[in-house]
Amino acid sequence: TFEELLEALQEARDADVLTLNFVVEDEYLRIFYYGCDAVLANSGMEPFGLVGLEVMACGGVVFTGCTGEEYAIPYQNAIVLETADPVEIVNNLYYLKSEPAVGQKIRREAKIAAKRYAWGQVVDNLLRKIEYAAIMQKSDMGD
Repeated sequence: TFEELLEALQEARDADVLTLNFVVEDEYLRIFYYGCDAVLANSGMEPFGLVGLEVMACGGVVFTGCTGEEYAIPYQNAIVLETADPVEIVNNLYYLKSEPAVGQKIRREAKIAAKRYAWGQVVDNLLRKIEYAAIMQKSDMGD
């Protein structure tokens, strides 16, 4: 429940890192994503980082890995980690704290970038690709 979530947050209010071992409803995730200094979403297992886009759509700062998140542009709309070294995460957090304008720019640009990956945009793009493939197939058949 929302009350339980608030209670857990209250208990952990001084924590540097927050680990939640329960499902958080989407409407509350948006608040987390926006309110956090950063969200670490650098799974090497996920082929396309949907969590990163969700964070960006909420105006949050996402830290992604360098595993194919084409939408993430370093220091423009996200922080793109180049290594698995936790020091890189810490250094980037310090950087964002010391340069608040960079974090504000990332948040602003993240929302703009995420709009390009909304389902309507993705479907339109896919349909164009299918149309193009059909045209190319027809032209190959005519040769």
